[in-house]
Amino acid sequence: MKLFHINGNVNLHNCRFSSDANPHWIEETRTQYPEKLNVWAGTLNNALNGPFFIEGNLTVAKYEDMLRHEIVPAIQAIVENNFENTRFQQDGAAPHHGRDIRHYLSTVFPER
Repeated sequence: MKLFHINGNVNLHNCRFSSDANPHWIEETRTQYPEKLNVWAGTLNNALNGPFFIEGNLTVAKYEDMLRHEIVPAIQAIVENNFENTRFQQDGAAPHHGRDIRHYLSTVFPER
């Protein structure tokens, strides 16, 4: 999953800007509540699953809804009759490990 700020802000630590006209130029834009967009996408059997877009902060409730109504149905459509042999892997983001998420994934992907 990747987080993008949709108001044009960039992480200035990782980006360098220069100007021929003014070598001391820098543009900083900061806000306490930046608008942002989370994007989730996966690959499976050389097929793209997603992208799926989440406005604002990713929460356990938003992620569970996305799993139930978008991600898992898309996986089922890609693998068709081979769903029982399909494994689901995710990173360590906090919303991925909510109790309800773990329960749902254990039900959908038992012992996988």
